[in-house]
Amino acid sequence: MIRSIRNRDSSFALQRWATVIVATVLVTVALAYGAWSFVIAPANQQRFDQQVKANVSSYQTAIRQYTDRLTQPLTDIVSRIPLTVFEQEQPQFLLWLDEQRAQWLKQLPDAQTINVLSVDQVKSQTGASLSFIVIDIFNRMEQGESAWLEAAKGSDGKWRLHKVEPILGEYGVLQGVLYITYSLEGMQKIFAGSESHARVMLRQYIDNHAPLTFIRQGTGSILFPQKVVNISNSYWQLAYQPSDFLAEKTASTPLWFWLLVIVLPLAGVVIGGWLTRPKSAQERSFKQTVAKKEKVARVKEELPADQVESPAVSEQVPSPDTGVEVDDDTEEVADGFPHHIFRAYDIRGLAYTEFTDQLAYAIGQAVATEVLAKGDKAMVVGRDARTHSEEFMLCVIEGIIRTGCDVYDLGLVPTPLMNFAACQHAKTSSGLIVTASHNPAQYNGCKMVVKGETLVDNDIQNLKDRIIRNDLAANQQKGKVEQRDFSQQYINHITSDVAVMDGWRIAIDAGNGAASELAPRLIKAFSCEVIPLFCEFDGSFPNHDPDPSNIDNLSALISAVTSQQADIGFAFDGDGDRLMVVTKQGRVIWPDQLLMLFSQDIVARHPGSDVVFDIKSTQFLSQIITEHGGRPVMWKTGHSHIKAKMKQTRALLGGEFSGHIFFKERWFGFDDGLYAAARLLEILTLTGQTIDELLDELPSAVSTPEVKIAVAEEQKFSLVDQLIKAQELSTRQQSTIDGLRVDYADGWGLVRASNTAPALTLRFEAKDEQALDNIKRTFNTALNTVGLALPDSLL
Repeated sequence: MIRSIRNRDSSFALQRWATVIVATVLVTVALAYGAWSFVIAPANQQRFDQQVKANVSSYQTAIRQYTDRLTQPLTDIVSRIPLTVFEQEQPQFLLWLDEQRAQWLKQLPDAQTINVLSVDQVKSQTGASLSFIVIDIFNRMEQGESAWLEAAKGSDGKWRLHKVEPILGEYGVLQGVLYITYSLEGMQKIFAGSESHARVMLRQYIDNHAPLTFIRQGTGSILFPQKVVNISNSYWQLAYQPSDFLAEKTASTPLWFWLLVIVLPLAGVVIGGWLTRPKSAQERSFKQTVAKKEKVARVKEELPADQVESPAVSEQVPSPDTGVEVDDDTEEVADGFPHHIFRAYDIRGLAYTEFTDQLAYAIGQAVATEVLAKGDKAMVVGRDARTHSEEFMLCVIEGIIRTGCDVYDLGLVPTPLMNFAACQHAKTSSGLIVTASHNPAQYNGCKMVVKGETLVDNDIQNLKDRIIRNDLAANQQKGKVEQRDFSQQYINHITSDVAVMDGWRIAIDAGNGAASELAPRLIKAFSCEVIPLFCEFDGSFPNHDPDPSNIDNLSALISAVTSQQADIGFAFDGDGDRLMVVTKQGRVIWPDQLLMLFSQDIVARHPGSDVVFDIKSTQFLSQIITEHGGRPVMWKTGHSHIKAKMKQTRALLGGEFSGHIFFKERWFGFDDGLYAAARLLEILTLTGQTIDELLDELPSAVSTPEVKIAVAEEQKFSLVDQLIKAQELSTRQQSTIDGLRVDYADGWGLVRASNTAPALTLRFEAKDEQALDNIKRTFNTALNTVGLALPDSLL
């Protein structure tokens, strides 16, 4: 009876305590949620938005003020230039210009170069310091368009600001231009300090072409949309993407909120204690009576005086998992990969030792983070035929969908088909293909396109840094994966545009690579007969390495063309973006010779257009382009470098000695071995000549193929730097845009660091064998100074 009364009393007290605690928690949560959602969060968002607006406005103002400082003095300078200077003889004009330039540089301390050009000099392209920038701005100026400051990279790879100010005569007739270049450093200083609070990008838009980002600083968060504003009186647009740091900096939680969260629970404790205390003396007496009677009862029952049942309650906490599996929401990517595989225009390394499953996953996540930041919500993804490419592609896809980005799985395809899908897909212009291109079977890697731009140089290094910093997007809602096939659309697009006579007998060596199925399909679609060599997918490449630029790998194709009386032979590399050609007589057409044929075809229809080619190409290519009314542009080796230069110069054709050919006329501007083969067949169809007859009409010299000297990966660039300073090579005309090219009166030689292998790449060309031997011996002497030598077969 007594124990029953005690238990009932305790039960009531516990119920009151529980009711008070539950009510207090509910009230606290409700009030805290309401205060945060309707008062604090809106106030934080307002401060954040105001800060973003203020920062963007500040940058706009600073850019306008800086550009005004650069350009406002030009009106006064131009007004003081006498028009009679354009009538002077060249020596007197240059003397006047030198005197004026010294004065102008004092008036324009930010200027790097200043020049005055007449209309005739610009139109004939003979003026000193003339560049494609001047010509482009001049053409727009003649059409009545504004000539604002324009950003562009120079041949030395440095960004500069260019300004062309018109010099007008009577009745506003254009007599000439004042051409000034400025360093980009002054503009970059405007964005100093933005690293923590935002990613700030300055983009240039001209003639509705793809935007050119020439300043990019800081790191933003994909959780916040970009704030994009135009810069008045310019071609520029400012994109500002805030960072998490800026959001944290502008957020605050007022003191009253914490008082609410802390005081309410304390009030609940006080109220609970008050409700469970004895209400009166009568109640306290009753409690004491019950306690005494309970003690007597225990004594009578001979129970131990201290025995009270109060079993301890303890929750068993499981021990931490000691396995390697990491929780999906707290995944981190360690800096545990060789940095050198992040190369100039792709990522490439030894499969499983350098390029691993974990790194493939991280690359997918990093690229998708960039894709989402640029505005695409999906990617096309493919792979080549290598034995490990499917495994790596699955890892890449897992990394991509981890960010919430969708994937369109193309399967086993050549790189050109991935690029085509990215150009043609309705929902994305971004893509990635797992491939090591022409490298041997033990290599793998990937090539990437983000929002229509092939990643190159700093873009690829930024990916590496993003992985190291673990600056990777993650989304609870993973992206979707959908399989897509663009192969027939690709074939239809080419065959509907390119005119090819049917009935050709064409030998195709796909090298067991990614073009093994698509290349024969394309040629057969033209109603031509295919003689297939190694057109079965086999990622171990059992017949020869997938590099057709190595003449040893062309022996089977040469034999097939001559023995089976084929009209022409095509060889493709491991991912199908390179082309090598063999004539009916078994002669190899090198890619720079192919560029001569394509240049004659395209420049004749588009006089004045640019043709971009790499530093390894023959000197006769410039001659052919110029003779047909085009403008030759020599640039760095590498498919991404050539593609970027073509966009910058708006060239219609580009290529490099390794076999990458780029058509912007009637195509999309990416390198495509299959499309290049179709365009060559069109030239044969329209001219009615054989490939040997066309080859015989081209100027020729004696030359070597590419020669590679194996060196340590970490030493190759420093070795080239040493050779640039070597006495044997320093007394001639040098070009150092990519390695070292030395031009002589009767030929040239080149040495550069390979961007795809631990090696130096060399090539030589001359008017005859004697001149070629002299150039090779000169280079060999220079190589000896750094402990290297040319192969005996070349000496």
